[in-house]
Amino acid sequence: MSAAGSVKTPRLIAVLCPPGEDPSEYRGALEGAGATATVASTGGLLPHGVAGLLIAGHGASSGRNEKRYAITSALESDIPVFGIGWGMYAINEAMGGAPAVPVVGHIADGAAPVRHAVFLSPGGKVSHAIGGSGWVNVPCAHTHGLRAAHVASGLLASAYARDGVVEAVELPGRPWVIGVQWRAHMPQELPKGFENLLLSFIERVQAS
Repeated sequence: MSAAGSVKTPRLIAVLCPPGEDPSEYRGALEGAGATATVASTGGLLPHGVAGLLIAGHGASSGRNEKRYAITSALESDIPVFGIGWGMYAINEAMGGAPAVPVVGHIADGAAPVRHAVFLSPGGKVSHAIGGSGWVNVPCAHTHGLRAAHVASGLLASAYARDGVVEAVELPGRPWVIGVQWRAHMPQELPKGFENLLLSFIERVQAS
């Protein structure tokens, strides 16, 4: 086989955002990390040939209706799913969890990020991908969040802030279904190792 014939074609990742939000920053982050990305339509169906789903946004709206259909389709198709911000809430609701609620102290005046301590549970997929566990200071900028009681019964909360707000969830028994509260697509503002989450997601998509 020639060298050209041995090159593996990149698998396609779909980007799903809440209504009215621009998906370009998330698509750009994926493509900047070497992935091939497209934007999911508003019709609730994943584009043909999609091998991974990135669900992301800044808002606090739910994952109901057509957005939920796309998430459910991805879960049923057993493809890697990664939620960032709103995406974590959407995954949670798609699996039967409660909507996000208002929280305080997780965003500064003017919507600027604040740094706060987050506990990464040892043994979880999130801490494994990052390469460490325990307390670490992470920048965040969100007005809503999930408490433990809001998390869907099938999901595991694997990172917490000191005030009990859930900072990451994951689906046990599945290779890659993870949602995080922080802006995982912006590694320049994150602690060392946190960039591995997006890279691990892309690697899992390529291996699927």
